[in-house]
Amino acid sequence: MTAERDEARRAPAETPAILVVDDEPGIIRMLQVTLQRRGFGVLTATSGREALEIVGREPVDLVLLDIMMPGLDGLEVTRALKARSGGERIPVIILTAKDTVRDKVAGLEVGADDYMTKPFNGEELVARSRVQLRLAVMDRAMRRQNRELASRNAVAVAVGRSLNVGEILGATLEQMAEVEGVGAGGILVWEPERGVLALAEERGLPAPLRAAWHEQPLGSSPWAAVFREPGAGLLEELGAAPDPALRAAGGEAYGNHACVALTAKGRTLGLMHLLSRPAQRFGAEDMRFFAAIGQQVGMALENAHLYHHTEQQVSQMRALYEVSSSITSTLDLQEVLRALIERLLDLLKVDRCVVTLSDVTGTAGEVVMGYDGSKPMPWIHGIQITLDRHPEVRRALETKKALVIPEALQEPLLGAVRTLLVPLQIRSMLVIPLLTKDKALGVIALSSLREARHFTPGDVEFCQILANQAAIAIENSRLFAETKRLASTDELTGLFNHRQFYLLLGQEVRRALRYGRQLSLILLDIDYFKAYNDRHGHLAGDEALRQIARVLKTKSRDVDMVARYGGEEFTIILPETELSQAAVQAERLRVAVETHRFGLAAEGYLTVSLGAATLLEGMDRPEQLVHRADQALYEAKAGGRNRVCLAPARAEAPGAS
Repeated sequence: MTAERDEARRAPAETPAILVVDDEPGIIRMLQVTLQRRGFGVLTATSGREALEIVGREPVDLVLLDIMMPGLDGLEVTRALKARSGGERIPVIILTAKDTVRDKVAGLEVGADDYMTKPFNGEELVARSRVQLRLAVMDRAMRRQNRELASRNAVAVAVGRSLNVGEILGATLEQMAEVEGVGAGGILVWEPERGVLALAEERGLPAPLRAAWHEQPLGSSPWAAVFREPGAGLLEELGAAPDPALRAAGGEAYGNHACVALTAKGRTLGLMHLLSRPAQRFGAEDMRFFAAIGQQVGMALENAHLYHHTEQQVSQMRALYEVSSSITSTLDLQEVLRALIERLLDLLKVDRCVVTLSDVTGTAGEVVMGYDGSKPMPWIHGIQITLDRHPEVRRALETKKALVIPEALQEPLLGAVRTLLVPLQIRSMLVIPLLTKDKALGVIALSSLREARHFTPGDVEFCQILANQAAIAIENSRLFAETKRLASTDELTGLFNHRQFYLLLGQEVRRALRYGRQLSLILLDIDYFKAYNDRHGHLAGDEALRQIARVLKTKSRDVDMVARYGGEEFTIILPETELSQAAVQAERLRVAVETHRFGLAAEGYLTVSLGAATLLEGMDRPEQLVHRADQALYEAKAGGRNRVCLAPARAEAPGAS
């Protein structure tokens, strides 16, 4: 503390202060007159103890010291001066009547810088005093440079250990706290996307300053000039500072305030603020040192930003590759969306992600997947939403552009639903449309809870790229599902077709055999359908087939599988159903068809014949069950039609019901 404080008290422009120490008043008076005529300031002491007290409280640049004094002699005072200065050079010229080599050596050994014998020549004394003062100035400058070089080296080592911005700034302030005279400090970083200076790290700042410096728009910042012209810096007294928070922090807590820019490649990346300790002041030399530190830290920040940007690009490319690989390796929409959401949550560090697909009308949608952190939210899957209650989803779908909402509770678009957002604790949102061929299929909604999240243009661009990839996957999944449906569906009736019927029946036969379950089958045929078709035309016949298909679907259980077997024949697979139950169901279907009004027909009515069979012991192929149901159907048609016949519970001829 003493070194920098004493230097501050010994500015080069000030009059050098020389302390004259002698127990003879006449010599003191003579030296005082001689030195004052040459422009020096003079302090006097008549004892060694008084001399030490003066040095402790006053700035002294040179001591003229008599050896022979009562109490503490000149040698003891010299030794004490050199010890208490902590290495600071306060030159001492010993004045004595003794002229022996032994006396001179004794004085020089305890630290005296020069030696003059009485009586002495006044001009010689003045000349020697000036030499010692110049040497002291040079010594102080050299020591200051060494301290600054040591501090700069310490900062370089500290910030060079990390490529993390927070660690760099924290290490910088830790090192600056070691610099003598620094009482507190803070670093504000520039966030160009938001146009603000934000407090990133601080050491020792009082709470009001932390609050005032938390975020400052550059346009209204008191240090905008330093930011735009970083070479100047700013040194000000707290009482005259334009920042009211700084003025309030003045008084006895701090000395003055220094602000320098953190620069790299001609760009300002932030500002470093330092407050001096009480009763101390930063000066021009301090500002040059702080500016050098600012450039050093600025380059470290630039490297950290470059590393972070490169790392982010690598992560984004990896995520894009993983999502693209998922799209090309599977047609499972859930798997694709899961990979997409996991990547987004990991890279953007948001709290929640929900995917919603819109319906064909564009007025409603369905939630297909959601994650809260790393945990899936299966309870929201399948929830139907109306876009009137989700204006952010509607806006993204209508504009086909990403929607960034920095503060959800302050967003005018969400005014009508603000009360719904409060319990959800949503602060910030990013809504990305799922676009394919300029068509919006739905949205990905990313949310930050409790704390605001700033989404950069880079975040939006990356999310849109991933969303477009996901949209392709959704479209492919829908096309695959439609193709699969068409491959398994009868085009006219919408029921399962002949091929799909045998696939399903095979699965049910294997399941029934494996678990010992009941399985029955109904096979039915429209009575006199060829005559009906010939009489009323193919359009009426096609419509009759469609209506019968609807009747069969309506009257069947959800677990039953209804298929068009071919022509005017239909089948119903009945899992977990014994023959007596199948007979009841077959009769229910017969009555439903018989009483149904077919609008295109003149008579308006049709009937069906039905055969039912159950899986018996020893049967292991679906064709065996179909054959028995077909035999029962043949019996029903042979017995007069519009009836149900059952294949017996044993391998016998069918019988009528």
